[in-house]
Amino acid sequence: MLQNNTKVAALVAALSLTGMSSAFAATPVSITASDAQSGHSAENTHDGSLDTRWSAQGNGQWVQYDFGGPVTLSAIEIAFLNGDSRTSTFQIESSDDANSWNQQPMGLADGSSAQLQSYALTSDVTAQYFRIVGYGNSSNSWNSITETAFIDGGTSSCQAITVTASADDGNVASNVMDGDLSTRWSANGEGQTLTQDWCGATKEFSGVDIAFFKGDSRSTTFSIEVNSGGTWTTALAKTTSASNTNGLQTFNFDQPITGTQMRYTGYGNSSNAWNSVTEFAPTLCNSSDEDGCGFQPDVCDIDYNSQACLDQRCPIDPDGEGCPIIIDPVCEQMSYNGECADYSEVYEAEHGEIGENDHITNRFPIEMSFDALAAKHTTPNGNGWRHELKIKSSGGYRVSMTELYEEFKATITAHLDPGAKTIVAQHHASDTGTITKLYIADLNEGGFEPAPDGTESNSIALDGIFDVYIRLAKEDGSGETKHLLTTIRSGESFDFEEVNDHGVVTVKINGQTLDSVSIEDSTESYFKFGNYQQAQNPATNEKLSSDDQDSWPAFYNEWFSTSVIEFTNMSYIRNID
Repeated sequence: MLQNNTKVAALVAALSLTGMSSAFAATPVSITASDAQSGHSAENTHDGSLDTRWSAQGNGQWVQYDFGGPVTLSAIEIAFLNGDSRTSTFQIESSDDANSWNQQPMGLADGSSAQLQSYALTSDVTAQYFRIVGYGNSSNSWNSITETAFIDGGTSSCQAITVTASADDGNVASNVMDGDLSTRWSANGEGQTLTQDWCGATKEFSGVDIAFFKGDSRSTTFSIEVNSGGTWTTALAKTTSASNTNGLQTFNFDQPITGTQMRYTGYGNSSNAWNSVTEFAPTLCNSSDEDGCGFQPDVCDIDYNSQACLDQRCPIDPDGEGCPIIIDPVCEQMSYNGECADYSEVYEAEHGEIGENDHITNRFPIEMSFDALAAKHTTPNGNGWRHELKIKSSGGYRVSMTELYEEFKATITAHLDPGAKTIVAQHHASDTGTITKLYIADLNEGGFEPAPDGTESNSIALDGIFDVYIRLAKEDGSGETKHLLTTIRSGESFDFEEVNDHGVVTVKINGQTLDSVSIEDSTESYFKFGNYQQAQNPATNEKLSSDDQDSWPAFYNEWFSTSVIEFTNMSYIRNID
């Protein structure tokens, strides 16, 4: 045990006095929004479920909470859709009359968690109305909140200062706050993190004291960040410890920095890739060793287009002003003629009433989501609303299937209402003829060839069990064959792979392969994927006329509220002869 380290003892004593009782504000009496995507209403943000959400596209969209009378809040907890893989920008506002609004500083969810995260207000705020104003996320312009909670003034949702870690080997994170140099936190691998949370209380830090396991025989490399309002700021760039002591080592920041959390990121030690910390003690500006506390200006406030600012903001907002287009360096996601490429180089979007890039939900790794009911895209002779990507029609990208090798792989997840039928991938001849078409359908259909794994077709309309099947052109051009691949329910996934090797097409479903077929195709065909929901009555199997597209909105409104197809684990190769 530490017997003589008064600094660590004082820290432990201070931590033990910071416990606070948890107290949440009254539930809002009403929740409204500036706009909402179909099926994703404002009320979903306060229903106790992380599986539902409010979504609205574009800067300035908001969700508003009316408490029916004045309440005093110290913090708001917010969970964002895909909050563990992308950042979200937002601002909290308060009002007494829902007309005149007082604004908190801009906030940023840091992309580390899809759970509720606490965002402290600058001070206790008393108001009847609170709202969260969204400014998109690091993948696209959508604002999507899954859940909220409201913290009463002077309280916090946690009981004491806590510390958590990205991983451990049984030597847990709390050991770094027990005042004992014989215990430790340990995790293997570059980028492992240790986060100390000060219960939403804003503190001003001038540095940090850290003791390292085996610190007298090896050095350790790490960095320190501080979180304020959801924005993580580097307080100490990657640095290396001394290797001559097991005791606390002091690391002073260039300038003091305020925040509610401090995060340690480890990069291994001089002997191996392990990160091992025995004690972790931030230095507060109001402590006895205060040394000229002040604020460090943000590099983007100094020069928005400086390299330092680009380095800071581009990882958070890759589409921001001046940020370079980043291509996957090993071509794992997209390869065109032997070189790494972005999907936008080869594909164009059929996006209708929503943004051109709204299908992108994550860039690295690439993930996409297609919402046919939101896009409402139509084409001449089409048979329903669609939201798809297709090989570009100009620029020489479309050629006969016998003139190229292409390979498409993805895990496909369907979120569909009973009775839906949609095409999620297809090889399309230039005359609109069918070469391959991959369907997901909950209709009364039949005539399937058996699935590779022996699964039998359901073919019962409106029961929520979807047949996944593919139509393949016959080699002699006399028609098509229809092959069942598997069955799923809404929310379930399957792995799909289609390879065209100069006109020889091979399809795999969940790792099992259908017999290859040879295609005699001399036209300029093209591949497309996404969500092409058919305008087909699930009760009668009757298709609506493509000449009467004005009737489609009423049809979709009657039968469907959700139509989203997600693509993950994606890759695409296209090599033209």
